[in-house]
Amino acid sequence: MVSTPIISRLVYPELPNRVTSADLQVLFTPSYDERKWAAALARTSAAQVALLSQLKVFQTIGRFLPVKDMPVAVIAHVAGRLKAAAPEALVYGGNRLYRDHAAIRSYLAITSWGAQALRMAQSSMAKLAEARTDPADLINAAINTLVRERFELPALRTLRRLAGTAHRAVNDEQWRRVVKTLSCDDRAALEALLVVNEETLESPHRKLRRRENAGRSNTIAFHQCSHRAIASLSRSLLLTHKYSMYMLYL
Repeated sequence: MVSTPIISRLVYPELPNRVTSADLQVLFTPSYDERKWAAALARTSAAQVALLSQLKVFQTIGRFLPVKDMPVAVIAHVAGRLKAAAPEALVYGGNRLYRDHAAIRSYLAITSWGAQALRMAQSSMAKLAEARTDPADLINAAINTLVRERFELPALRTLRRLAGTAHRAVNDEQWRRVVKTLSCDDRAALEALLVVNEETLESPHRKLRRRENAGRSNTIAFHQCSHRAIASLSRSLLLTHKYSMYMLYL
């Protein structure tokens, strides 16, 4: 899961911060059919280890990691299952990495991230942006759609950018609708709220905000207590469903 200082609502899949033995068994153990598939494509044991390591990571997080970021524990575990020597890191030459990625997408029936996936992510975000203001909700909707339709996931920064664009488009449209409904008198009244009184050096808008802030201070303690309780419950649920976000593409 993607983490924030308190608790994250994102479902963007990440590898566990610390890969445990249980994680290796559940998430990264190649099946008999997968080992047979790898043996048909890669001639050497080292090439099979590399191919299967990439496969298991993709199945877990829905995208490929840079070779330098592949977890050593995963590589060693896959090598052990193949009874092969465990390399300290994966080594690729020529266009073999490209061929491995293409083979994995074909094996899993996955479409790479591209124009079609982009349109699908944008569409799912645009529909939800009318009712939701939290970017996490839009990102989650796009992830769910992409996984369901078996598309490769993009980088999180890409989804954050798309969510921001979707919100700006919705906000601009909502403002345009509001402005169209205002009469000349309405606009004049709104502009008057910003006129500063020469004696008090305050505008009507400033006075309204001051009253609003004074009333808001009475509820801060309640909201802080409620937030701590919700965060505690969310952490408990995440622990209970530790593997619920893994094994995306089988």
